[in-house]
Amino acid sequence: MPVDVEGHSDGVAWGLWAEVAEDVFSRVLELWSNPDQACEPPFDGTLANSVPTYLGTLDLKLQIQLTGPTSRPEFQFARDITHPFVQECLAGIDVHRASEWLSLVADES
Repeated sequence: MPVDVEGHSDGVAWGLWAEVAEDVFSRVLELWSNPDQACEPPFDGTLANSVPTYLGTLDLKLQIQLTGPTSRPEFQFARDITHPFVQECLAGIDVHRASEWLSLVADES
């Protein structure tokens, strides 16, 4: 999930997984190699990760948009979710916060 960083064009990205219902998973598999898969409406899912230093990220609701057979799907949180991680992802972060996030990932490895 890409997150904007104030003053930088690159941003940062979280490598996140989503959990989906069995029928959604079947549909994704059906469309896996289809070059027109991005035309499919978004699917409902939930976040399947515990994000370091944030309590309660498992099962946060999100939408999953297929983008193409050679690219990763896009995740989008609803704007009305008040969880701090979601709010930072939606609003973007400053360079200091990006550095904190990157150090969290380095500490996990």
